[in-house]
Amino acid sequence: MMTLSGIRDKIRLDLKMQEEPWLSDAEINKYINDAIDEAEAEIHTTYEDYFLTREYLPLVTSTRRYALPADIYANKIRKIYYNTDNDKYLIQRLKKIEEIPNVNTDDTYRYLIVNPGNIYVTAYVGGSKTVTFRAEHGLSIGSSVSFYGTDMSTLIGTDTVATVPSATTITLTTGLSLVAGYFIRVVGSYLDLYPVASETSTTNVEIWYIRNARYLVNDTDSCDIPEFEQFVMQRAKVECL
Repeated sequence: MMTLSGIRDKIRLDLKMQEEPWLSDAEINKYINDAIDEAEAEIHTTYEDYFLTREYLPLVTSTRRYALPADIYANKIRKIYYNTDNDKYLIQRLKKIEEIPNVNTDDTYRYLIVNPGNIYVTAYVGGSKTVTFRAEHGLSIGSSVSFYGTDMSTLIGTDTVATVPSATTITLTTGLSLVAGYFIRVVGSYLDLYPVASETSTTNVEIWYIRNARYLVNDTDSCDIPEFEQFVMQRAKVECL
């Protein structure tokens, strides 16, 4: 597999642009990654499972909301398995949200993909720096969190999460001048587990999903779609001209 620097050097060599000062490495890198995006889209239309991968989904007791894998493509989950010495089953997607009130704490796990967007602050206690939200926040310790006014365009302030007392509360590291009525903006999709996790584990749940093609950032990064290296180079060459 070719590295980013190898692809870039080959493009310069083929175009006889080794000494062209106006064509920067950063610009060529952008063209290369744009071409990777095009190749990825083509692969997804012909053989999507080319990008099939898996990773464990760590569970935390009494926690419902979990971040999806950072490299997941368009929230495409193939299967989620629960696997312990005593219990093994496929975690099914909740087909109807009307089923949620009927979920019992001893049911087998099911999941729902949500995109929470903006979450409303219902209370803030300055002394303890505790923020209470109307809905589950899905934040973890160390997460950066930004607060906005009701128009969602006025930034009130940014802080980090110090502790997570519950699914709907956090404490802040520094503390801000907040009042109920502000919002936080949650970017991306999450996996909600029903019922909430009854255990803390690192390997009991395994998620199989379709990943993104990897961008090349560092010169030593290798193209992970070797069958499309020539396509990537040719498309980048066109943009360089």
